[in-house]
Amino acid sequence: MRRFRLALLLIVVVAMVPGCRRKSPAQHAAEAFLDTYYVHIDLDRARELCTGLARAKIEREIGLTHNVPMDREAGAPQVGYRLREERREGETRRFVYELSIRPPDAESFERTVIVTVRRSPAGWSVSNYSES
Repeated sequence: MRRFRLALLLIVVVAMVPGCRRKSPAQHAAEAFLDTYYVHIDLDRARELCTGLARAKIEREIGLTHNVPMDREAGAPQVGYRLREERREGETRRFVYELSIRPPDAESFERTVIVTVRRSPAGWSVSNYSES
């Protein structure tokens, strides 16, 4: 019986290995942005992950919302995401994510977000993002 359990465990582990894909540094940068911007709604931290147009978008949003109080008691939406597609173009990567957003006391909805990251000597940073 013990050998059977060990064999079964080995089969399960081997079956799971192809699904375990190691994330690239570019994908880590894109998902760190998704976490800070969409999941934690922390514009200041999200700005630090950005450069160029993405940074300008975040700074504009910070300027528009700096006097608007956040109602923390109402609760933040629950946000999950999954990678749908990755496009490689030289030193640039585009990641297409499907976001699932569940606001408190409201119907959930989905958004498609494209995050573009670019490699620089300092590492990968978000150079643009858009949603639809």
